[in-house]
Amino acid sequence: MMFDKVTKDHIIQGIKDFEVKGLPKGFGPSSTYDLIFEGKTYPPKAVMAYANYHAIGRKIENYFKGGEDTDCFKALERNGYQLVKKSGKDMYDKLYKLKEEFLKEWPIERIKTMTLEEYTNLDKETSFCYWLEATTTDLGSIWGGSAYKFGIFKRKDLESENYNDKRMSDGEYAWYGKYGNTKEQAYDTVRSLIVSIAKASKSDTIEAIDKVDLGHAYKWKIAFLYGDFNCLNAFKLDALRVIASNLGIDYNNKTPDSKFHKEILKLKPVDNDYFTWSHKLWKQYETGLIDVRKDFAKWLNSNTYESYRAYLGNTNKSIETRLDEINDFFDDVDFFLVDPSNINGLVSTILFLMSKKERVKNPDFIEYDSKNSNGIPKAILGKNNYIKFLKENFDYKGPEYWLFQGSPDRYDLEKAIGEELLETFTVSSHRSSIKTGDKVIIWISGKNAGCYGLAEVRSNPYESPTEKDDELWKVENKNNLVVDIQLTHNLYATPILKEEIDDFPELRNLNVGISGTNFRATKEQFEKLLSLVEGEDSISFEEVLSKYNEADLKAYFTFLFEILDKFKIEKGDNRLHYSTKRNRISFIIGQRYSWALIRSNKKGKYWVLSKDRIRPDSIKFEGNLPHPYYTYTQKPDFSPNELKSIYDGFDQELTRTAKSGFRKHTDLAFEEAVFDNAFRAKYGKLITMVNQNKVLNTILYGPPGTGKTYKLREKYFKRFTISESSISKEQFIINQVADLTWWQTFAIALYDLGKTSVNELLEHEIVKAKTSLSNAKNIRPIAWSRMQAHTVPECPNVNVVDRSEPSLFYKEADSEWYVVKDKVESLYPEGIKLLEEIRDFKPNEDTVIKNYEFVTFHQSFGYEDFVEGIKPKLEEGNSTLEYEIKDGIFKKLCQRAIQDPHNDYAIFIDEINRGNVSAIFGELITLIEDDKRIGQPQELKLKLPYSKTEFGVPSNLYIIGTMNTADRSVEALDTALRRRFVFEEVMPDPTLLSTITFDGFNLDQVLTTINDRIEALLDRDHTIGHSYFIKLNSGDTEGLSNVFKNNIVPLLQEYFYNDYEKIALVLGSGFVEEKGAKRVYFPKYNNIAVPDLEQSFELITNIDDIEEAVGLLLGISYE
Repeated sequence: MMFDKVTKDHIIQGIKDFEVKGLPKGFGPSSTYDLIFEGKTYPPKAVMAYANYHAIGRKIENYFKGGEDTDCFKALERNGYQLVKKSGKDMYDKLYKLKEEFLKEWPIERIKTMTLEEYTNLDKETSFCYWLEATTTDLGSIWGGSAYKFGIFKRKDLESENYNDKRMSDGEYAWYGKYGNTKEQAYDTVRSLIVSIAKASKSDTIEAIDKVDLGHAYKWKIAFLYGDFNCLNAFKLDALRVIASNLGIDYNNKTPDSKFHKEILKLKPVDNDYFTWSHKLWKQYETGLIDVRKDFAKWLNSNTYESYRAYLGNTNKSIETRLDEINDFFDDVDFFLVDPSNINGLVSTILFLMSKKERVKNPDFIEYDSKNSNGIPKAILGKNNYIKFLKENFDYKGPEYWLFQGSPDRYDLEKAIGEELLETFTVSSHRSSIKTGDKVIIWISGKNAGCYGLAEVRSNPYESPTEKDDELWKVENKNNLVVDIQLTHNLYATPILKEEIDDFPELRNLNVGISGTNFRATKEQFEKLLSLVEGEDSISFEEVLSKYNEADLKAYFTFLFEILDKFKIEKGDNRLHYSTKRNRISFIIGQRYSWALIRSNKKGKYWVLSKDRIRPDSIKFEGNLPHPYYTYTQKPDFSPNELKSIYDGFDQELTRTAKSGFRKHTDLAFEEAVFDNAFRAKYGKLITMVNQNKVLNTILYGPPGTGKTYKLREKYFKRFTISESSISKEQFIINQVADLTWWQTFAIALYDLGKTSVNELLEHEIVKAKTSLSNAKNIRPIAWSRMQAHTVPECPNVNVVDRSEPSLFYKEADSEWYVVKDKVESLYPEGIKLLEEIRDFKPNEDTVIKNYEFVTFHQSFGYEDFVEGIKPKLEEGNSTLEYEIKDGIFKKLCQRAIQDPHNDYAIFIDEINRGNVSAIFGELITLIEDDKRIGQPQELKLKLPYSKTEFGVPSNLYIIGTMNTADRSVEALDTALRRRFVFEEVMPDPTLLSTITFDGFNLDQVLTTINDRIEALLDRDHTIGHSYFIKLNSGDTEGLSNVFKNNIVPLLQEYFYNDYEKIALVLGSGFVEEKGAKRVYFPKYNNIAVPDLEQSFELITNIDDIEEAVGLLLGISYE
């Protein structure tokens, strides 16, 4: 017997659980019987589920039946509990009365002034939230899921939550950050939403509720309670879908809830009682579903990947827990309650909700998904797991294949595809065969006939009202029977034309060229087109080249190399795709074909992108903004004006593109041939181009005085210095605000805007620029805290006691802000000047911008100075010592480079080996590798230890250091760092000194001689650089004497540890004199030998004739 361990005490505990928690997930109100306890009625099954949990620990779920002669009822009766059959009329009368009681307790007028304490409270059962969830449970359950469905709620335990910009708390209440930064702001927002729902339902305009951003089931429960039975008391979307299917109502994945409610209620017979009728619908839904959670958990445990184990665990129970976690992120769907008669619909719903476009609407799930092994939860619901399980265990019908044809004479299908308006397609035949999940070839007939897309059917056929693309119809009598479709491959810009299709035997029998709309296709035909689109059918680069003559190839590559050179494009750029699909040679930016050579096209051999219309037959790109043009031409001979528009178009696309969706399909041989002369040489038809390899990390190393720092300044500084005309206004603003504090930023923006809300303030271009450089995910709390801290003392609407100077801001009672302008003008005039510069931004070629930073490493320099660290926060006028996470010089420069990807940046590190390099760089040791940079194939980002933000190093940031090989008081560079840098040796160059002459010698001879001797006595790392002598003029004996006295001699003393014998061997008798052996008296001992004293040497302190001394160094006799 199932419940033989359940005792009376367990049942009492189950009743208490029900009173606190309400109906468990998967349970509905009792339909036929009540459990009577202390004069109150309870649903028997729900109480037994709780009781059995306390008896044997079984998970609370709907795994058993209720009713007469069931184990559930026998256990209740055995323990002395009374079960009473409901009177249908009495039961439904009680429901009407309960709805009236709610409206009496919570009229709309009360909601308008309802306090937060009345809305949500732990101590009373009279709160609005308690009424919605518990008191009115019999009118429809919304139990389960997160308490965040209420928008804001009072919590029992706050320690278990991780609060961020999405979920916030003040220690007593918790709320979604999207509703406000304080509990007052959040509650005001939520209360206004509730009022809008109640009014919409009362006025029978429930379609307005679809757009209200509040918990899904919660808002429809509110709508039901305030409406005149114009909503069904079933609040989950999957329930509405099943009920609609049972009633024969057509719907699709985009059907709004309001339409479900209206269409279902239209079918209620006039003489039927509302609750009697709705109860039958609910029972049909409840009894027709199968809970597959346990079965799927078992299936996963046997079939999962080992890489999933860390997330799933190793037991069925641990897997079930994870499935519940996933399910809880979707309030309106229970993925694991399956309607066996509509498996295709469930699969379609899963694919729809997991699509990128829909997924972004559920940020909580995205965050959960990324935190758990980066995508495993999403994959569990995907094709290789849950969908595969459904197909194995239920009657799932695989896709059929269709060709949907559009005639340009009837409908502008090409424009619909280009502008991404194509969401439905007419069904004029095969109505009973076309179904959700089918695959479709989108075909346009006419003179440019071809395949313009591949798609998937997202609904069964249904009658459609007016659609947003109706203006594209050119005939009046269009058919309103349609299916939803989703373009999986948009070929608007690169259709597979009829003449190309004829090259492939598999495609010659396509049903095209005849009148009609919907035709059957084969799996082989669809997959052949798919392989052409996705590049799986690409032929080799060499074979593609063989199809073109040398003149066409030369013209194509000549112009391509001009583009690459102009925009400094390099190998591995993720914005680009090099394609040889369909016998075309195509250079693609993002997903837009930009420069292509086409084997067979009636319009022209070459295809080029431009910003504007350059010729009468230029065609506008449709789809997402901006809309450039493309032009076919037989010869790439462009006028200066045409060329300017082409360059502008390429610049626009490169600027807007972060990564090409086609990148993974790049023809690597094509890309290699573009950038590698040696590789390209084997293709005889290609012209050559100098290959400039990009080196991102360089260390200039060599002995002292070789001009390493000079090379930085003279060569590299200029390379990373640009004119103001090279940057956009947006980048100019970013450069201006980089070092501003937040209060300064807000002061300037408010000075410009005048009185405004925080929302409008955050949209100001100066604030957005500062935000782009910030670690903070949510700037709203910063805005409130900084402005409150600097509010003028006379403002009565801010309760902050400790305010800081300067006090500039004023908050109105309606929460709008402004700055006191005369205070800004007197206390922060530089902010007004900066605002004027931004307003009047006119790029000046003579104004230079330094895209670099220069820093010198030393023993006290650390990670906190270079990357980020906790530093004292010193604000003028603030007497309180505070601390903040502050970005270091390298991180700040990275942020600038990320915001300006089309200009190069550099950090110059002088004396890089004087600091503890491993400690200074920290985790950046990995991030600075070329292939780990942002946008590279192996892009890597790491979470920084202080700010906890994701950080990567951009590909347009160079790290260039200098290293003195002779310096002994430095840190050694370890192997990990060495392999991440290219080492460029900078050695002494005596030839630079050949024109500096003195009596009988030049300085070339002097330096060469000195360094030959040092290298023989020590090593080449300790030779002396030419820079010590480079500034001397011929005959400047005083200057030459100072160089030896102040530079050369001290260096040699350090090199040889004051061994003057070796110094004498380097400099000769003009600088070092022999002293002879010194006479020393030693005491005598029998067992101690007296040492033999050697000759000693000492420096000549006063050299009368430097030329003679140097001459002696060189072996020149002046006698």
